[in-house]
Order: sequence, then C-alpha cells, then structure tokens
Amino acid sequence: MRARVLEDRDQAEEQTRGQRNATGERQHCWVDADVADARQVFDSGSSEQSQSPIGERQSGASSGETEKGAFEQQLANEIAAANGVGRMDIVENRLVGMKSRGAYETPGGTLLVAAHRELESLCLDRETAHYQQILSLRYAEMVYYGMWFTPLRESLDAFFTNSQKRVTGSVTLSLFKGNVSVASRQSPHSLYRPGLASFSMVGYNPKDAEGFINLFALPITIPPEAKAAGR
Repeated sequence: MRARVLEDRDQAEEQTRGQRNATGERQHCWVDADVADARQVFDSGSSEQSQSPIGERQSGASSGETEKGAFEQQLANEIAAANGVGRMDIVENRLVGMKSRGAYETPGGTLLVAAHRELESLCLDRETAHYQQILSLRYAEMVYYGMWFTPLRESLDAFFTNSQKRVTGSVTLSLFKGNVSVASRQSPHSLYRPGLASFSMVGYNPKDAEGFINLFALPITIPPEAKAAGR
C-alpha cells in the first residue's frame, strides 16, 4: 500500500504555508485510494505538481525509499494537523472492563480513512457494506485486545481483502479548521447510476415496485388488521 504527496518545498515555502494556515485559508487534499496502491496528494496552494511516493510499505523497498516515505508521511500529517484534523478525545473501555479517557491525534490517517470510506460508499453493494461495518467493529476490538495472531483475525482479513477488490478511485477532501468535507468522489467501479437513482426515475418502470411494496409491507399491515378483527 502506497501513498504520495507533493514534495516538500524549501524552508521559505514552508513558512509561507504556515502563514496561510494561520490566516485560516482553506486547503485541499486529493486522495487516490486504491487497495493495491493507495495514493495521496496534498495541495497547499502551489501550482507545482511534483509528486513522490509516501508511506512506502511494499516488501523489498530500500532503506532510502523507506526513510523518504516516512518523511513524506510526516509531511502529510503536518498538513492535516495544521488544519486541526485528526484530534480525538474519547472515553473507552479497556480489556479488563474499566473505562479510561484517551486523547489521540491521527491527522494523516484520518484523511485516508475518510477518503477510503467515500470510495466504499460508491463501490460496495449494500449488503457487503453493512456486513463489513459489523465485522469492522469486531476486528477493531480484536486488535485492541491484542488478538492479532489468531485464526479469526486471519479469516477476517480474507473477507476484507475480497471486499476491497473493487474499491479504487479518487476523492477530493477539503480541510478547514478541524473539519474534513468531501468535495468530490469518483471510481471506475462505481455502482452509482444517476439515471436510476434520480427522482425522475429514468431507466426503469416505477410500477415494477408495486408487488414488492405490497409483499414487503405484509409484516406491518397484518398485525393491525388482526387486532382490529379481534384475533
């Protein structure tokens, strides 16, 4: 899994960027999330398009590439953190049952998760998406409890690997004063069809849904009718 950001500018550019952040100027983050090759491009107002890999996690990467990836991952965190993104103050339940308060900061990770979820909303069918939410909670709980080297965790990995095969595309995020908003999302595997989802209902006959509606409503309509009849 890889990502990439704009290469670091010189120190003067960094200072200028910090001044823009201090004035509250909106910044944008372009994230191309791909299961095999997640890419991340941050634009801080410069017209330059120089790009390089960040967060290198592929096997066989040289130490130089790893160091460069770590540096650029840090840069990605700094850009998000400069906008107050990724801060969390929560009360959580520990393994032994007691509650504890934790304050966390995951600026770069927050951007990747936000972008990836948007791609999932486009590429995953309803049933897979809903079931993945259930398993995600269980997966997070297992990792928190230290149950990494377990057969269940490996089995869940197989599910998530398969469900993510079509999750790829690009998402534009806007960062401003601690908020992350989605400006656009697109994917070559998108299941969204404007013609089918619009209120104009072009592409299918709405009357085809009458039988389904009647059958779907039976569990709701029968009990009141039975009660009215005194049964």
